Amino acid sequence: MRRIIVSILFVVFMCSMAHGKDVLSSEKPANDLEIITRSGAIIPFQFAVVEQFQLISREKSITGLKLNFVYGYNYGITGLDLGFVSKAQYTTAMQFNLMNIVEQEGVGLQVGLFNLAQSYSGMQFGVFNLCGSSFTGLQAGFLNYASICSGVQFGIVNNCKSMRGIQVGLINVIQDSNLPFFPIINMKF
Repeated sequence: MRRIIVSILFVVFMCSMAHGKDVLSSEKPANDLEIITRSGAIIPFQFAVVEQFQLISREKSITGLKLNFVYGYNYGITGLDLGFVSKAQYTTAMQFNLMNIVEQEGVGLQVGLFNLAQSYSGMQFGVFNLCGSSFTGLQAGFLNYASICSGVQFGIVNNCKSMRGIQVGLINVIQDSNLPFFPIINMKF
């Protein structure tokens, strides 16, 4: 029993030390290293129940393992991200959540029911894969959307404004193409 109490006090102490507030610049980071170091020391672990009840504050970047019991938000994630709902500005990660949200740029792998990103390079596997601006890589799911897509979209419904690649699915739409709709396979290079 004494060991459990000491362990809990140690975790609370460590979290309070890492939970300091520092003001972040609104400038876009230059690279992954800046994302990691902008918030100070490298933080290897995050556990979040909801954003208001997580070990490390939302302004910090996590380099290592992030566990989202319900919902977790951090400025940046580098490493492995697991749970229900995860949200970040920037990621260089493998994300396995029911919902993955990247508000700016993401690189890596997203696996979930809903994968949302402003800009993403890598692979998205989910029921709904949505990229607001540019996507490079493979999107595989029921519905795939990217404003600008370079790569492959594989799903029931594939849609993009501009494409450099191939779409394979029941409904394939490339809005700026001479052939904007074509079933089964559509492409533009």
